[in-house]
Amino acid sequence: MTQNTQPQDLYFQLSALLQSDRSDEELNDALLELSKVWWFPAFCYLYGPILYRRNREQFRPLLLSHFDTASLDSDGKAYDPWQGSEAAELQAWLEAADEFDDVRMFALLYAWRCRSLPTQVRAEQWRKDLIARFGAAESTEARAVVLSKLSGLEKLDEPTAFQLYRWEPALTPTFIKQHLPATGGTHSCYWAQLSALIRKQGDHDFFFAVYRRTVENDQWARDVDLLADRFSDEDELIKQLLLRHPDEQRKNVSSVLYGLLRKCGDAVVPYALAVVQRSVFGLGAEPARHNDLIRLADDKNWLQLWASLIWATGRPTEVDREVRRLAFDRRRNETAVTERLCVLARLARPGEKFSDNRAAVSDETAVKLYERFPLHLRRLFRSHLRIGPTGYARLASAVVAAKDEPMSDYLTSLVICVDFQMEWARREVVPMIDVLTPQYEKLLNQPEAFARRAASVLGFIAEGAIPVSAIRSGFRANRLANLFFGRDPSDYLSNPDALRDLLESPNPHVQTLAFQSLETNDERARDIGGSNLDLLGATLLTNLPRKARRRALAAIENVCQLARNAEKMLPALRQATDIPDRIFSRNEIIALVGRLLCRHPELQKQKEQRCEARWSA
Repeated sequence: MTQNTQPQDLYFQLSALLQSDRSDEELNDALLELSKVWWFPAFCYLYGPILYRRNREQFRPLLLSHFDTASLDSDGKAYDPWQGSEAAELQAWLEAADEFDDVRMFALLYAWRCRSLPTQVRAEQWRKDLIARFGAAESTEARAVVLSKLSGLEKLDEPTAFQLYRWEPALTPTFIKQHLPATGGTHSCYWAQLSALIRKQGDHDFFFAVYRRTVENDQWARDVDLLADRFSDEDELIKQLLLRHPDEQRKNVSSVLYGLLRKCGDAVVPYALAVVQRSVFGLGAEPARHNDLIRLADDKNWLQLWASLIWATGRPTEVDREVRRLAFDRRRNETAVTERLCVLARLARPGEKFSDNRAAVSDETAVKLYERFPLHLRRLFRSHLRIGPTGYARLASAVVAAKDEPMSDYLTSLVICVDFQMEWARREVVPMIDVLTPQYEKLLNQPEAFARRAASVLGFIAEGAIPVSAIRSGFRANRLANLFFGRDPSDYLSNPDALRDLLESPNPHVQTLAFQSLETNDERARDIGGSNLDLLGATLLTNLPRKARRRALAAIENVCQLARNAEKMLPALRQATDIPDRIFSRNEIIALVGRLLCRHPELQKQKEQRCEARWSA
């Protein structure tokens, strides 16, 4: 039996096997062999009922591990057995699993049967079965089994949930919470009947869980207004607001927060801040009211709330507008403006990226911010500069004119990571290249200074930041990147500190540049490599691309031409022979160790000397 077996062949082999007179153990072994074929689970409907009826304990592990609802017929075509001649057998299998209270098997089979029903009646049938089975169960334990069998399939409606809770108020809350509908407050009505019964039972946690999922938007807004009038204690008010805050995002959340903040002021800022920070897709569908919230928070000096509201919009233009407004703001003193800029930058969500990959700070805003607060752009908003689909030609000119090397190097690192296959790249990035390139070209005759600047530029490049197209083309389309990656690697040997910085880079292509430098037949390479054996040894434990791995081993071999370097490196190489092949090829490392020991026989261990003697013989 091979993986190339066709579905039609497998169907007939299974049919013949199931009709044979083999013992259960022999049949199980034969089926395990057939299960290696890709199509085996697609015939679960064929062998499942027979095996479960024949010896449930023997074949249950096999059935569970190869259960699949995607079925094929004897011709290898998609097939729904619940609508075919096997439906009776499958129904008998389902009833047997139900009779034995085989919860997992029953749940799989029941879900499979439900999928064969029309979508519009599937949920209704599930609720009918749930009520019928739950009502027929004679004990709490039996009802718990019913819930386990029918869990996770559809969503409840209020009449079904009410009936379940009325029968078993202690057992059903968890099940009901797991199957509450996701409505967003627009397509349902508040479950008043169930909520009244829950409150009568005194289960406040369950009451609020149902409230948060089923309350309508208008009802929630009225309840928030009533709470603001009812509670004067700030802590209790926030506690009650959080208890009633809907689990799902609501369209009117901006309006509710705006009215609450206008009414209660500072007392409810912690609640508003918690709501904004937990929002993932912004605050509903009211952009105008959201802007009113931002202005209110700014006027009241609620800076954390103000900054969180700006980032919660999910729109880079909103962030850019606020940064530009602060950069031009002459009404406030510089201390107040700085405070707002610091809060806005600090409250950016981790790894914040917008859907269209636009930058949070535009070129115009960055230039104005750099002119007035250069330190803030370098430290606070540098990470929010992103090329695509717009560039930073004006900012690059300002930075070069100011001879700001760190900022120039950062912008250059952004240019290196641009994919020139994009339509906007040449239009937006070429002007930046024209501005930034001359300062590095002036250093071409000063290898030490150039290596220092190159290490500064390449040190900003994160892992995976360089596009694959640029790597494959050798950076031919990007002359600024080619200035660093197309240079003679031996030039980087002029600055040992810069070379160590390249080795420490998180980007494997930058590391490869350092490996190429250490690979050159130059005494400086071996001396500098001897000072960086710790980093070279660490590369043996790093999952590098194939080209980088080859360069790393070549660099290690070149550096270890010196006996003192080889003596320090060999222990790490010997240990590296135990690492998985997916990181470094074990055979390549063993071959490298062998070459080094042949070059430096005095470093051989006794066991290695015996091996050499056998090879010589």
